[in-house]
Amino acid sequence: FLMIRRPPRSTPSNSSAASDVYKRQVLQVGEVSESITVTGATVAVDATSGTLKTVIDQRRVEDLPLNGRNPTQLMRLVAGVGVYAGSGVTSGTTYPGVTPVSVNGSRGNATNYILDGGNNNDHYSNAPNPMPNPDALAEFSVQTNNFSAEFGRNAGGVVNAVTKSGTNELHGSAFWYIRHHSLNAANFFAPYEEDDPTKKVGDGLKRNQFGATIGGPLWLGSLYDGRDRTFWFFSYQGTLLRRTPTTRFVNVFTEAERNGDFSETTTKQLVSPFTGEPYPNNQIPESDWSPVSKYILDNLIPIPTDGRQISFTTVQNNDDNQILVKGDHNITDNNLLTGRYFRSWASQPGFLDQKNIYNTVTQREWKNWSVVVTDTHTFGATLVNNALFSFNRTEGPSIQIYPEKNYNDLGIQGIHQDCCPQYYFSIQGVSGINTGDTNNFIRDEWQANNTVRWTKGRHQLSFGGEGGKGLGDIVNNYYANGRFYFRDSANWTGNAMADFLVGKFSEFRQGIGEFKETRFDTFSLFIHDSFKVTNRFTLDMGLRWEPYFPYWDKLGKLAVWRPGEKSQRFINAPTNILYPGDPDVPPGGYETLWNNFAPRLGIAYALTEDGKTSIRAGYGIFYDHPNTI
Repeated sequence: FLMIRRPPRSTPSNSSAASDVYKRQVLQVGEVSESITVTGATVAVDATSGTLKTVIDQRRVEDLPLNGRNPTQLMRLVAGVGVYAGSGVTSGTTYPGVTPVSVNGSRGNATNYILDGGNNNDHYSNAPNPMPNPDALAEFSVQTNNFSAEFGRNAGGVVNAVTKSGTNELHGSAFWYIRHHSLNAANFFAPYEEDDPTKKVGDGLKRNQFGATIGGPLWLGSLYDGRDRTFWFFSYQGTLLRRTPTTRFVNVFTEAERNGDFSETTTKQLVSPFTGEPYPNNQIPESDWSPVSKYILDNLIPIPTDGRQISFTTVQNNDDNQILVKGDHNITDNNLLTGRYFRSWASQPGFLDQKNIYNTVTQREWKNWSVVVTDTHTFGATLVNNALFSFNRTEGPSIQIYPEKNYNDLGIQGIHQDCCPQYYFSIQGVSGINTGDTNNFIRDEWQANNTVRWTKGRHQLSFGGEGGKGLGDIVNNYYANGRFYFRDSANWTGNAMADFLVGKFSEFRQGIGEFKETRFDTFSLFIHDSFKVTNRFTLDMGLRWEPYFPYWDKLGKLAVWRPGEKSQRFINAPTNILYPGDPDVPPGGYETLWNNFAPRLGIAYALTEDGKTSIRAGYGIFYDHPNTI
C-alpha cells in the first residue's frame, strides 16, 4: 500500500498550518507508459497525531462572512477558543482590531501567534499583531492542546497562519466592500428620531474596505523567465471608517457656582480655608477666588444652559492600511528561498476644543512591520532543513492636541512642565478633566531558528533550536506635568468644588513620567519523534528545553523586595527595597531559570480501519512567556 500525505500550502516547512491526512491505497503494477492517479476523499478524523488542532482552510477564510474582514474572527469556530474580554491584554497602544483569544480557559495573553513561521506577538501585552486580510491568507491552524515540542513560548494555544504565494500563472483579484448606515437595520434598542417618531436612529456607520491581490511568476521579458523557479505575490487593503459623532454628557460647575454661590449645592456649612470662619449663606466672595480656577471656568469650560450638564459631539474616525509582498525563489531543485514583508499602519485624528477642554480626542498612530526570510533545503527524500529569520516592530504613539497654556502659564508656579502640556483635574461632584498623556511604545523582536525534519523508517523526527532578542522602549509623560485632586474630605471649605474655586486641592501627584528600555533574550532547543508503531497507532514523544531569561532594563528601573536590607545604589531608598547594581541583585531582579524542561507525550489510535473513529490522549509541561508591560 501507499501512504499519501497532503503537503502544506506554503513552502516553509515549519510554517505549515496544514494537518496530515493519510489514506491507504493499493497500487497495481502497470506498463512503463502508463500513469497512475490516486484519488480519494480524505477523512476529517485525525488518527495520526495527539495534538488537538483545527485547520481553517482557504475556502472558509474567503467564503465565510467576516465583520470588518478580520480573518482571526474565524478562530472562534474552534472548540474551546473564545474572544478574551478581560483587561490587560489590549491597551491604547495595541494595534486596533486585533482579536486576542483564550484557549480552553487560559488567559488571553497565553496564546502564541505565528505568521509564516515567524513570531507575530506584541510582547508588550502578548496580544496578537495584525494579520493580513483574507485575500492574502492561504490558511491558518489553531492548536488547542498537547502541541508538539516544536512549539513553546506560551502555554495556552498556538495560532499558525500562512500567507499565499505566487504560482506559474498570473492571478489577481480586486475588491471593494461597503457598509453604510442607510443599508443597515436599526438597533432594536435604538431611540426614535425626534423629527420622525416612526423611525429609529441609525448607527451612522460608513466603512469602506478596498484593495487588490496579484501574484505569478517573475517575468522580465527576454531578460528573465521565472516560471517554475521565481514567484511573487502582492496584496493591499485599505479601510476607511467613519461614524456619526458621539454625543457626550459631562457635569460641570453651574453658573451660580462659578460666581461663588454654593447655597443650592450643599446644605453643609462651608468654611473659609483662609480665616476659618463660615461663608455666609455658603457664598464665597470674589476676593477668595483663585485666578487660575476662575480662568479655567471662564475660558475653558462652557456654562450649562440647564442645571449642571453640558453635551457635545466627539468625532472618532479611523483609517487602516496594509500591504504584503512575498517572493519565492528556487535556488536549485532542492533549495527554496522565501521572503515576506508585511506592513500595517492605522491612524485616528486628534482634536481639542480650546473653549471646552472636555471635548478632546487623542491623536493616535499605530504601525507594525513584519519581515520573514526562510531557506528550505531538501537533502534527499527523507531529510529537510528549514532555517528562518524574522523581525517585527510595533509602535503606538499618542500625540495630543495640547492646551494653549501649561500650568505655569495659567499661574501655577513651582511645578515643572515638560514640552507636552497636559491638564488633569479630578474634582468630586463634577466630571474630571484630562487632556491626555503624550507617549510612544516601541516593541521590537528578532528571531532566528533552524529545524531539521528526518524520516527514518517508522519514525518522523524533528529537532532544532531558536534564539531571539527583543526590546521595549517607552517614552511616556505619565504624571510628568502633575495631577490635582479635590475631595470633600480635605477639610478646606468642606466641598470639593468650592475647594477648586478657592484653589485648595486635597492632593497633588507628580512623577518624572514612564521611561523604560526593556531588553530580553529567548532561547530554546527541542526534539520530537512521531513514531508509527502500527498502521493505526502513533506515538508522539518530545522534549523541549526553554530556559527563561528575566527581562532587564538598560536604565536599571527594576526593584526587588529584600526584608531588612538597605540599598547601596540608592542610599535614600526605603529599607527592604533593592535595585539592580546592589550586591546579589542581578540585572533582571532574579537569576535565569535554567531547568525549564518540557516533556511532551501523545498517542493517536484509529479504532477502525476506515479511520472514522480515533482515540487521542496526551501529557505535557508547558511554560508561559510573560509579557513586558
